Amino acid sequence: TVKALIALPYGWSATLKKLRTPYELQVAQMRALGRRYDPANRWPFDATLDALRHKPWERPTPDGFPDDVPYWMSPDPMRIRLETAQMTSWALQQVAPPITVTAPMLAKQLFGTYLSPGSKSAIAHAPDLTDGLATIFMIPEFQRR
Repeated sequence: TVKALIALPYGWSATLKKLRTPYELQVAQMRALGRRYDPANRWPFDATLDALRHKPWERPTPDGFPDDVPYWMSPDPMRIRLETAQMTSWALQQVAPPITVTAPMLAKQLFGTYLSPGSKSAIAHAPDLTDGLATIFMIPEFQRR
């Protein structure tokens, strides 16, 4: 049954509809760059979650953080996502080992043929690696799951 489910083309072509929560976004950014959470250097991870108002155990009500797109995609949270993507792009480059791929190469590794022409163009036109990584972290393919 498992092999049959894996072989179904629909399982690999579903539209990405859910916006990643800030925590999921941070984990995805670190995984994309092959980085691990370092308790001795927590600020890139913790500062981002703090800025996006998504620190673990900090939700004031017991129902947890919302899991709907409008909550995370209004103008102010999207502005903060962009600012934190830029900060995270810079901070994760400061950690060894150095990043040896270009932003277009990383995007191809991450998304293959699922990268839209618009996203591919935006990444290709980034002036440097930091902006290229921030662009990858902000494209719809990366923001959604």
